[in-house]
Amino acid sequence: MQTNIRFYSYDFNKKHRLKGGFLNEAIFKHEGFSLISTAYHLRELNNPVGVPLATLGYRDFISHPDWRRNLISFTSLQYHAKRNSVFCGLTAFDNDLMYEFSLEKKTFQSLNFPAHAEKFEIKIHRSLHLCQNGCLIGATACLHREDQMKESRGGRIFLYDPESGRYDFLGVPFEHNYIQTITVDEERQLLYGFTYPIFAFFVFCLRHRKVLRLDYMGSIPHIVSLDKAGRFWATWNCRTHN
Repeated sequence: MQTNIRFYSYDFNKKHRLKGGFLNEAIFKHEGFSLISTAYHLRELNNPVGVPLATLGYRDFISHPDWRRNLISFTSLQYHAKRNSVFCGLTAFDNDLMYEFSLEKKTFQSLNFPAHAEKFEIKIHRSLHLCQNGCLIGATACLHREDQMKESRGGRIFLYDPESGRYDFLGVPFEHNYIQTITVDEERQLLYGFTYPIFAFFVFCLRHRKVLRLDYMGSIPHIVSLDKAGRFWATWNCRTHN
């Protein structure tokens, strides 16, 4: 997990303080071509995790104050041209999952997701879609283990209106399971997604707020495509995240 948002990945050679975060800047030069890479930091981790993250679980991360607040990763990004900003979906164990980054001010603003979250909603993973009306559709993911599934409600699909700052929660497609990725077909008002810990595929009707189809797939593709006929295309590999 990283603690910054980076638009290009190069070594950073100087640091400046900014309101709302840190600015790291590096200049990459190659055969007469130069590129300035800038990173804007939302939070700073004081006590890095000294073991592979896969060896730890949800309970470990929320019991450590520094990890709970500062061990974050940017797992969804959506540019909003009208607002000249980037909406950010995070992995964050304190449930502070939604931010807007102003490209003019170079600052982050929390979008108050903790006020609406349940404790297992700690990630927005490949699940931010910008609608034609300027609103965003998102979905919540998890990182807890199977032994806590019955404690959890399940991942939710939500609509966020940047103008009013309001969230509208549309439904839970698969009880006790969370949503790893979504694809939205605005023309047909359909949302396609995959769930975790059970690797299932679902189709959700946005207009009527109900699940139209739910099937066990045994795979979670991360890159999918919709064609003009409304057909959904994805890869498959047994019990893997593709």
